[in-house]
Amino acid sequence: MADMNDILKLLEQKGISNVIPEAEMLAAFLETSKRKVYMGIDPTANKIHIGHAVPLRVLQLLSEMGHDVTFLVGDFTALIGDNSDKETERPVLTREEIEVNFTDYKQQASKVIDFDKITIVHNSQWLSQLNLKR
Repeated sequence: MADMNDILKLLEQKGISNVIPEAEMLAAFLETSKRKVYMGIDPTANKIHIGHAVPLRVLQLLSEMGHDVTFLVGDFTALIGDNSDKETERPVLTREEIEVNFTDYKQQASKVIDFDKITIVHNSQWLSQLNLKR
């Protein structure tokens, strides 16, 4: 079973030297009781990259430690696009493109994370209920 030392070793191996809060505070926080932890992604592409490896591995370790881990899929936010980038906009995707992207993403990420032990939620479950008319 994983423990906090596994997470700290992983961060150290990846060259992450500044952990906020300090590593000791983080360890105490995670070891005193079970926490709810989540990571969110917008499935705007069908490939994951090396930058996803550490957060996915940390999620897996937290899951193994018994924490309640949720993988939040930003399917609704991917559906409406994103113009926050000043140079380019993320394109608006169809529901089918988003579903294909997440299926591919999940298949690749499953090499690092066990999705059978993690809750997957889609933000469309609540955001699609909003009336966004101007």
